[in-house]
Amino acid sequence: LRQELENYRHEQINALSDEELRINAKIDKLQQKKDKQDKKEKPAQNEQVNQELAIGDKVKLEGQSTPSDVLAIDGNMITINLGLLKTTVHKDRLQKISRNEARKFARATTSSQTADWQFETKINFRTQLDIRGKRGDEAMIILRDYIDDAIVSQISKVTILHGKGNGILRKLIREYLATVDLIHKYYDEHIQFGGDGITVVELDV
Repeated sequence: LRQELENYRHEQINALSDEELRINAKIDKLQQKKDKQDKKEKPAQNEQVNQELAIGDKVKLEGQSTPSDVLAIDGNMITINLGLLKTTVHKDRLQKISRNEARKFARATTSSQTADWQFETKINFRTQLDIRGKRGDEAMIILRDYIDDAIVSQISKVTILHGKGNGILRKLIREYLATVDLIHKYYDEHIQFGGDGITVVELDV
């Protein structure tokens, strides 16, 4: 019985050892595969980081997403622009990028800024413009900007207070409104609310 137990113990030890060997062999194989993959990737990464830079190249500073321009090169020290500022950094802190990537970033930034401007314009927009007492040329500058903001803000209806007077200002306003494609129609306000001293404008937005 003792001999049988001893034989069983040796069999289990040998089985365990064989299993460990198989596991270790598998681990070694996976590690070798990973090492080969790393060797393939590292040259490409090093080439990107250590590639030669020239004045005018587009680069990104480590930790930053905003593209910069190479302005000057003094050995390993590179002068770049950060917005309106200039800074000099070691070339190892820079990554060269394509002009196409820089353009994509610029378009995305412009789009975001435009959206912010449109939102701010809309929340601050007033649907009634008072230009009574203004000179004709001054009134038209104000009116053009106002209508542009109404279109950008997608406001469908506005009113313009110009007063009756001798009718010159009202005439200028109507002539201008007739030239704007996105204006659906314009007409005098109801007599109870100002009549022909106020022009109502409806926009196709």
